[in-house]
Amino acid sequence: MGPVSRTRRPCRHAPQNAGSCRQTSLSLSTLPDPENVTCQDWGTATAASLIGAYQVDFRGPGTARLLAAVALPQPDLTSLQAGVEYYSFTLRIRHDKTVGAGSCAGCDQPLAIVLNSINVTTDTPASNFMLSGPLNGVDANFAVWTPAPVPTRATSWSALKARFR
Repeated sequence: MGPVSRTRRPCRHAPQNAGSCRQTSLSLSTLPDPENVTCQDWGTATAASLIGAYQVDFRGPGTARLLAAVALPQPDLTSLQAGVEYYSFTLRIRHDKTVGAGSCAGCDQPLAIVLNSINVTTDTPASNFMLSGPLNGVDANFAVWTPAPVPTRATSWSALKARFR
């Protein structure tokens, strides 16, 4: 990779097989949410991100593996402090072609996203370390999406208003 500019790079989209559905729906960003006051931006607005691999059926049918990298230019390397929560990246999944005409096969299936590990490397190999597993409980490292219909019943506007009087 060539020199990294001092400004943020745009999100990179996951490579997928030509002709597959939703080729540009997965991206990685290092732009933190400005409303997030808990996690510090370890990249100090200079981090670059890249999705390096997206492997479908990695652990069998219906699974995928995502390998990504977030890096800083050499002049912007910083020390991380123990006990501090740092923002690293945002994984974005667009919902194009999820439902309706032209939707992709499999979008109606449940999904779990699991963060297995973050490998922190430095310019001093003895200082490298691997973060793995959930930090705050047994399930703090995954998100689940289940596209199940929500049970509803038809009711009139006046009946709904009456419930709150």
